[in-house]
Parts: sequence; C-alpha cells; structure tokens
Amino acid sequence: FNYGVADRERAVGVSEQTLFEIGSVSKPLTATLGAYAVVKGAMQLDDKASRHAPWLKGSAFDSITMGELATYSAGGLPLQFPEEVDSLEKMQAYYRQWTPAYSPGSHRQYSNPSIGLFGHLAASSMKQPFAQLMEQTLLPGLGLHHT
Repeated sequence: FNYGVADRERAVGVSEQTLFEIGSVSKPLTATLGAYAVVKGAMQLDDKASRHAPWLKGSAFDSITMGELATYSAGGLPLQFPEEVDSLEKMQAYYRQWTPAYSPGSHRQYSNPSIGLFGHLAASSMKQPFAQLMEQTLLPGLGLHHT
C-alpha cells in the first residue's frame, strides 16, 4: 500500500522505494540501544558521559550522567545545534565548551543534541559505530529487516 506524493513539483507519487526522514522515531530506537548497552554491561546510566568519550574529559560532561543525557536533564542542552555546528570537529568543540544553564538532573529540556550524544556514547561504550550497531544488531533483533 502506497499513498501520497513524494515530490509535488514533479508530481511523483510515493512508492515502496520512497525514503522518508526518520525524525523522532529514532529516539526510542536510540534509547533501546542504550538499554542494550546497559544489559550487555558496556555502560550504566549513572556513568559520567565523559567516561565513554575521551574528547569530553575536562568538560561539563564530567558531571553529567548517561541517564541525564537520555532523559533530557543534562542541564539545558538546546533543541538543536547552533547553525554553525556543521561538522564532527565543530560538534565535539561545541560539547566541550558547553556550560549547563541548570544543575544536571534538575531541569528537563527536550534536546536533539542530548539524545544524539547519548546514542553516540552508548555505541562507543560497545566499541562499535552507532549505525553498525543499529543495522547489524538492534534492528534485526527487533525483527525490523527492512528499516
């Protein structure tokens, strides 16, 4: 079953090959990957985030837990990265210089950089890239073979 228009300007309909942005559907999958890392003993939710990324040592993430990243309570990370953060190097520099507006654990603020860092660090704790863990471990384990 296919319904809708994939490209209005060219009047192209949706097909079985149409790709869609996954958006926030990735967040519960990212959280599930984090839970998998906990079950496998690779990390704990009370681990400090910097434990799983040497490049975060000496930053605010020495005081922020994996659980706080997962629950958007790291201290006020923004909804999105600033526009100028457009590379891995700039992203890492952003996290290293970021200062919490709130005491970690005291305030919840929805944040894509928070859950994104959680997923990256969960994968890092398992010594594998995030995409590889999703594609080869998590999604097949959930029976999602065409995702």
